Amino acid sequence: MAILQSCSTFCKNVTRKNVTRKNVTNNVMQNTKLAHLYKSIILVVGVLLLSHCDDYPKDMRDTLACIQDAKVLRVGVIEHAPWAYKSGESVKRIDVELIKSFSYALNVTPSW
Repeated sequence: MAILQSCSTFCKNVTRKNVTRKNVTNNVMQNTKLAHLYKSIILVVGVLLLSHCDDYPKDMRDTLACIQDAKVLRVGVIEHAPWAYKSGESVKRIDVELIKSFSYALNVTPSW
């Protein structure tokens, strides 16, 4: 409804004789259909491109096996309270607990 109102306002303001309400409405409808067509094409192309990404991300160096063989998970920590901070020689807080849980699940020891 708002489109038709804006079309009628546009028609009143245009001085060319060949522009009518019907022409403007048809142009708006054609542009809307074109927009839907473009969106559909982009969606199909996106799905086709993503369908070939079955093996990604890939661990080319077999990092997980190396960590499990060494039994050590090397971790870098940036001190930023409340997420992680050093207290003496140990590191504490939320991120540290996540890394400890992850290393426990892998049966390895974290090295800070």
